Amino acid sequence: MDWPFSLKSRRRSISRQAVIRLAISLGLFVIALSYTSALLYKMALNKAAHERAADLVAFYQFRLTQLERDWELQTRDFKTRIEFTRYLEDPQTDSINLRAFFTIQGGGARFYQFLVLDKNGQTRFAMRKDGQFSNPLKQNQSNGWYREPSTGKLYRVFLEPIWMGNSGVGKMLAFFPVDNALLYQLASPGVILIARYQNESVASSLGSEGLKHHTVKSETIERRELPWTNELEAPKLEIEAPVKTIFSTLELSIGAGMIPFVDALILWFALGTWLMLQTRRIKALGGAVAEFSQHQEVTSSLKQNIRQAQAGNVDEIHDVAVAIESLAQQTVEQRLQHVREEEQIRLWSSVFQSSAESIIITDRDNKIVAVNPAFQRRTGYLQEEVLGQNPRMLSCGREQPEFYAAMWQSIKANGFWQGEIWDSDKAGTSHPYLMTISSVHDDAGEITHYVGYYTDISERMRSDEELKQHRDHLEELVAGRTLALEDANQKLTLQSNLLISREADLHRAQAVAKLGSWRLDVSNNSLYWSDETYRIFGLPTDVRMNYELFLLAVHEDDKMQVDQAWQAALQGKPYDIEHRIVVAGKIKWVREQAELMFDEKGNLLDGIGTVQDITEKKQMEEEVRQLAFYDSLTKLPNRRLLDDRLGQAMDASKRSDCYGALMFLDLDNFKPLNDTYGHALGDLLLIEAAERLISCVREIDTVARFGGDEFVVMLSNLDADKAKSTSQATIIAEKIRSALANPYFLIFKHRNEPEKTVQHHCTVSIGVTLFMHSETPESILKKADMAMFQAKETGRNNIHHYDELS
Repeated sequence: MDWPFSLKSRRRSISRQAVIRLAISLGLFVIALSYTSALLYKMALNKAAHERAADLVAFYQFRLTQLERDWELQTRDFKTRIEFTRYLEDPQTDSINLRAFFTIQGGGARFYQFLVLDKNGQTRFAMRKDGQFSNPLKQNQSNGWYREPSTGKLYRVFLEPIWMGNSGVGKMLAFFPVDNALLYQLASPGVILIARYQNESVASSLGSEGLKHHTVKSETIERRELPWTNELEAPKLEIEAPVKTIFSTLELSIGAGMIPFVDALILWFALGTWLMLQTRRIKALGGAVAEFSQHQEVTSSLKQNIRQAQAGNVDEIHDVAVAIESLAQQTVEQRLQHVREEEQIRLWSSVFQSSAESIIITDRDNKIVAVNPAFQRRTGYLQEEVLGQNPRMLSCGREQPEFYAAMWQSIKANGFWQGEIWDSDKAGTSHPYLMTISSVHDDAGEITHYVGYYTDISERMRSDEELKQHRDHLEELVAGRTLALEDANQKLTLQSNLLISREADLHRAQAVAKLGSWRLDVSNNSLYWSDETYRIFGLPTDVRMNYELFLLAVHEDDKMQVDQAWQAALQGKPYDIEHRIVVAGKIKWVREQAELMFDEKGNLLDGIGTVQDITEKKQMEEEVRQLAFYDSLTKLPNRRLLDDRLGQAMDASKRSDCYGALMFLDLDNFKPLNDTYGHALGDLLLIEAAERLISCVREIDTVARFGGDEFVVMLSNLDADKAKSTSQATIIAEKIRSALANPYFLIFKHRNEPEKTVQHHCTVSIGVTLFMHSETPESILKKADMAMFQAKETGRNNIHHYDELS
C-alpha cells in the first residue's frame, strides 16, 4: 500500500547513542559527585571546626585547672618559706625582713600583691609594685576574685593560714593578675582569648586593641565560653578560633569532577582498605582498654578486642595489643593476689579469735605474747595475766624434766611436736590435753615464735576407757566361742579319725561344728551334699543338687562374687569365700572352701569342699563393730565412724566436684531435764531426738552423735554451685530446727509409782559449713563448731553459717 506521504527520520547508530548516553550519564555523575563532594567538604569543615572548638575548650579547661593549681602551690610554697624564716614571730623587725625577703625571693613569683593579716584581720604586712590592697575575701573564704576599682584590673586571690609566733595564726593573701599578658601566654596560634568579668571584657590575648575591636563574622569563627572556676563570681574565658577554608564550593566541584574514577578505585583498594583495617585495630585497642577500665577483669570481650587488634602484621599496633593484654593480666593477678592475702589474714585472725581450740603464741624466748578467747575460757586466766609469762605456769607437775627435754628436742629437730600433757587452770584443776607445738621461722630460717594448740581430751579418754572395757568383754565372749568351736573341731577330728567308717557319727560331728561337706563327680556330672550341708541350706535331703540350684540359694547381691570365685577355681585358683545365703526368708553367712583335681591337660576330674555356717561369728563381729562405731544409746554412728564417712564424702566431692555440708547441733534447754528427772529421762529425749534427725535427712546422709547432747549431720553430694548448696543445706537445717523444737512427751516411771508423761520443750542451735575435698575433717568440724557457738551466742534456737562469721 502506498502512503500519500512518507516519513523520513534521521538515522543514528546504536553505538553513537550509547556514547551520547554514556557521556551524559558520566557527566551528570561527575557533576553530582563534584557537588556532593563540595557539600560534604563544607559539612566536614564545619564539623571539624566544632570538634576543634570542643578540643580547645577541653584544652583550656585543663590549662586553667593547671594554672589554678600552680598559683595555689606557689602561694603555699611562699607561705612555707616565710614560716621557715620565722620573720613574723618578731613584730619589731618583720616588716623590714619581709620586705627584704620579698625583694630577694619574690621576684620570680607570679602574684602581684602580697598581704599578711593578723588573727584579728589587721594588716601586718603588705607588698606590691604599686599601691596597697585590703583583704577582699569574706569570712571563711579561702579563694576568690578581686577587681580593683581604680584600674579595673582583675586578680585571683588565694588565702593561706600562716604561723605568726606568739601572735597566733594569721592569714597570707596572694593576688595573681588576670591580664593581657597572661592570656597572651595561654593563647595558642590563631586562637583569641578574652576574659570577661561580670559581662565586661577585662583582658585579651590581643592586648588593649583586642578589647576595643572585637567584632567578627560568625560564619568565619567558632566561639566558645567556659567559666574560669566553678565559683559563681568567677570570670569567663571566651575562646575564638577562626574557621579556615581552602576552596569554595565551585572550586571543589570542578576539582572533584577532574579526578579519574580509576584513581579513586585504585586509591580505595590500595590505601582505603588498609586504613580501615588499621582503624578497626585501633578501635579494638580502645575497646579493650574501655572494657578493662569498666570491669577490671580479663573478660571474653576484652580478649576478642585484643585478637582483633593483633590481626594482620606484627607491627606497633600488635605490640601495643600484646602489652595491654599482658598489663591487664598482671593487674588482675596482682589484685587477686592482694585479695587472697587480705582474705587469708582475715581468716587467720578469725580462726585465732573464734577457734574452739585453745591457742597460745610465745616468742623465741618462750614468753607468752598472745592467747585466744578459748584459752582464756579454758584456763580462767585473762590475757593480761599471762602476757610475758612462761607457759610452764600452767603445768600441774605430772611431767618430768625428761618429758620437756624430749619435747624441745623434737621441736628443734622437726619444727613440730604433738603429745598428751596435763595442765592446770587458774583454779588449780588438772585436765588432760592433746597439745601441738609448731615453730615459726623468718625468711632467714631463724625461729621467731612458737604456736601451741590445746585440745581437751578428757571426754576422749573416758570414751577410750569405756571402749576398752567393751572390747575386753567382747574379746572374752569371742574367745569363749572360739574355744567352743576349737573344741568342736577337735572332737570332730577325733571322731572322724576314730569312726571314719561310721557315717552317722560323721554327720553328728558336722552338726556340732556346723560344717557340711560336698563332693563333685565329673564322671557322672553329679554333686553330692552331706546332711549338714542340706541342713545349712534348709533343703530336704532328697533334692538332687546342681550348681544352678546352689546359685538360687545365694543372696542376690553375692551371686556375681560367688560365680566369679567358682570360675576362677575352675582355672586352678583357690576357692575360699564367705557369702550370704537365703534360707526360709532369713539370711545366713557361710564359708566355703574347696579343692579341685585336674588331669595333665587341665581338665576337671573331681572336687571336694566344705560349707561352714558362720552366722554367729558374723553376728559377734557386727556386735563388735556396733560398739566400736555406733553410739550405744541412740544407735547412731559415733565420732570414729563419722570421721570415716566424712573422709568418704570428701573423696566423692573430689570426683563429682560437688559441695557437701556439715551441721554441728547442740540441744538447748537439755540440762534442766537431766537435773530434774535424772539421766534416764534425758536418754529417752536423746533417743527421740535422734529419730527426728534421721527423718529429716536422706538415706545417703549421715546423722552421728558427737557426745552428750551434741549431734552432727553430714549432707553429701549437694551441688557444684556454692549458692545452691548453701540454699539446700539451709532448707534441711531449718527442717531439723523445726522438728526438734516440737514438744517431747516422755513416759516416766519412778520405782513403784505409776507411769506419767513428762512434756519438755527443747530447741537446737545449729552451725553449718560447706566443704569440698581440699579441706581436712578436723577443720570442717571446727568450722561447724564455731558456727554453732555463734548460733548459741545470738540467742539459741538459731541456724548460723560459718561464712557469716567473716
